[in-house]
Amino acid sequence: IEKTYHIPENKKVLDQYTVEIDINIKNTGSEVVSDLWIGTFEEMLGDAGRFDLVSRPQFYVEDELVGTFATMFSTSFMAIEDLEEPTKFESPPEWFGIGSRYFLTALYPDKEVEEEMFRSVSTHKLSENMYGVIATIATPIDAGASRNIKMKAYVGPKQMDILEVLGDSWTQAVEFGMFGFFSKVLLFLLKVIQAGFVNWGVSILLLTLIVKVVFFPLTQKAFMSGKKMQALQPKLKEMKEKYKDNQQLIAQETMKMFKEHDVSPLGGCLPT
Repeated sequence: IEKTYHIPENKKVLDQYTVEIDINIKNTGSEVVSDLWIGTFEEMLGDAGRFDLVSRPQFYVEDELVGTFATMFSTSFMAIEDLEEPTKFESPPEWFGIGSRYFLTALYPDKEVEEEMFRSVSTHKLSENMYGVIATIATPIDAGASRNIKMKAYVGPKQMDILEVLGDSWTQAVEFGMFGFFSKVLLFLLKVIQAGFVNWGVSILLLTLIVKVVFFPLTQKAFMSGKKMQALQPKLKEMKEKYKDNQQLIAQETMKMFKEHDVSPLGGCLPT
């Protein structure tokens, strides 16, 4: 097996993080060789919790990102226990590699040369603490034959404007969590502001100001509701003492009092 690496000299941003890989495989035996795979591995230790900067296998197959899971406020990765047994898909991956919360190292076929290079993709344990992901080559190599495989590798940050050049599936590697839609809107606004001011600190301050202005009506409503609720506290306390043996009546009288004084019990839950 011979591997040749080439770094493009083009000055495009994507080329700064791209490596072209030329792999030449020669079958010197007397039998057909099948189940050959290409993979990438890394030593993986520790937990994959919300605040842990860990690396784990990631790949995109069957219109799905495997290896990363959205939680309510953050991103979770595969645990070490999940990697002891392979997670396999009998379909060719669009890309496969190892990613962390902020960076990605991934391989993908040079589609200008060959479309169906792989037939399956799977997580794989190479040795103790060494885990990764492999893609199985689709076509066996006959005895005495050679096979040339051209691939590319992306080694760089999980930066949306760079990954968008590679394709929509690559942007899935950036996990925004449950509230991804709002996160993407805020990220877009932040980039628009930064393009004008060329200063991330000023851009963050201006975005914060814009969000405050947009939510000011809700903030004001929540504040007024809180003041009304505060004014009602003596009456609520008196009413609860009066009907302390009847919880159902307390609930009815409380809602009646809220309605009479135009107070919303959910007013304090509004975003501010």
